[in-house]
Amino acid sequence: MSPGTFVTSFHDDLPAGAMDGVLARHPLGRFGETPEIASAYVYLASDQTSWVTGTNLVFDGGMSVSQ
Repeated sequence: MSPGTFVTSFHDDLPAGAMDGVLARHPLGRFGETPEIASAYVYLASDQTSWVTGTNLVFDGGMSVSQ
């Protein structure tokens, strides 16, 4: 899996404005939220993906295609 930047408690200790540059370049104008990453894991753990092999799920809000 290739997740993008998600809001976590890790970011709490960063100086104010530390992530502003990343956010300014983000195609969706926001970072991912925990429920969004969780839903991808739930999907991959479900029976719906029993035939899925050898793939990389990229969920980065468009960052990988906008660079």
